[in-house]
Amino acid sequence: MKNYYLLLLASVSLSACVATESFVDGEPGADGVSVVSSIDNEKCEPKAAVKVRHTGYAERLTGYIEKDLDKLAKNAAFKEGGNTVMMIEKYEEGRGTQSALYHVYMCN
Repeated sequence: MKNYYLLLLASVSLSACVATESFVDGEPGADGVSVVSSIDNEKCEPKAAVKVRHTGYAERLTGYIEKDLDKLAKNAAFKEGGNTVMMIEKYEEGRGTQSALYHVYMCN
């Protein structure tokens, strides 16, 4: 019976890790950067391409992983002087490690 409670406690603890919304802090000012799925080339000037990478120790839901990658890209875009990012390619989708390539733009 004791082992059952230990197993139940471990399951609940791991579930809490999986459900964590974000492991990434936003840089001051990066909250003004937009994440888009397409670009109007007449209104947007390319600034940079950035590869972002996040390494964690827990399996997480895909939506939370993408939010972290987007937040890392927004941080990088702000540092590059851009106000818009678009994911171009996902590289890694492994246990605890994810990365993606984003293009950074300055859009009017």
